[in-house]
Amino acid sequence: MDYGCGQAAAKLRAVRQQIAQVAARWQAEGVDTSPLAEPLLGMQEAIADLEARAQAEQFRALSRELRNHFNAVRVSGAGLETEDNPVHRLQWLDMIEQAAERCIETLEKMEHAPPRGE
Repeated sequence: MDYGCGQAAAKLRAVRQQIAQVAARWQAEGVDTSPLAEPLLGMQEAIADLEARAQAEQFRALSRELRNHFNAVRVSGAGLETEDNPVHRLQWLDMIEQAAERCIETLEKMEHAPPRGE
């Protein structure tokens, strides 16, 4: 999944790397590259901000997904409580199981997601 900010951060990292390579060549040729230090630091800070925003958006999306799956468990449970037909009760149980499995899958995605920016 791409959340926009992550893609922008990747582009900025690539540009930063290109600038660093050019600066290294200039230094080897004796050119003073110290004026580049401050802009490169600013670029690094912008990259960190974009990465944090992308991670936060990913976590929000996974939180919404988990909430939706949990609501499906609750709704199915309410349907099961009011159902008298044994065949329909099995269908409600199957829906509860599927929704619960999706909750677990979403939680696993959340555990494997990059750490949230602080």
